[in-house]
Amino acid sequence: MVVAPLDANREGELRNLLASMNFHPGVVNPQNVIVPFGQFHRLHFARFVILADPTLDDIREYGVPPPTAVASLAFLGDCDGDADDLLSDLVRRAGNGLRQVFAHCQGFTPNSDLLQWMKDHSQPPAAMYVNWIGRTVEQIDEESILRNALVEYLDRHGVALAVQSPRQIWEKLIAFVHEEVEAGRLTLTPPQQVRRSVGGCAT
Repeated sequence: MVVAPLDANREGELRNLLASMNFHPGVVNPQNVIVPFGQFHRLHFARFVILADPTLDDIREYGVPPPTAVASLAFLGDCDGDADDLLSDLVRRAGNGLRQVFAHCQGFTPNSDLLQWMKDHSQPPAAMYVNWIGRTVEQIDEESILRNALVEYLDRHGVALAVQSPRQIWEKLIAFVHEEVEAGRLTLTPPQQVRRSVGGCAT
């Protein structure tokens, strides 16, 4: 997670830039020209979000002067492998787009070392959600394709399979998968032996 205070005079400009990365509000275009998240195959999840306090006017209604609050930009991501490796990859392949985004933050200049600036503004996670440790983006994509292939096979052979035992159906599915892998139509990457959670990333 990278967090930096915004230049208050450029928040509207930043919102427009971030909106240009989306198909429609809340749904990013994974191949957008700013940061094409879909090209980073170790990235499970990523998001830019503007952090602002919408309750300041509520506080003022009680006659209490609201605290000075500066909106910030946060960039969050969950990845396979080391977080620093992902940051380096992002800078290498999407550096121009990241510079466009972070140019709206205080202290970022055209001459800033982008990778070091992101590291300097990184925040450790206060809490993390862990689901299935060790499942990489690559494996998730492959298993989604596998699931669709199995469904199509069952649809095509449903009548013939209906009179067979569960064991026979299982054996036919296993044989089908082996044939698809050997033919190169399916790819199933084996899991690595050592998996652990590090800095918000599964390695």
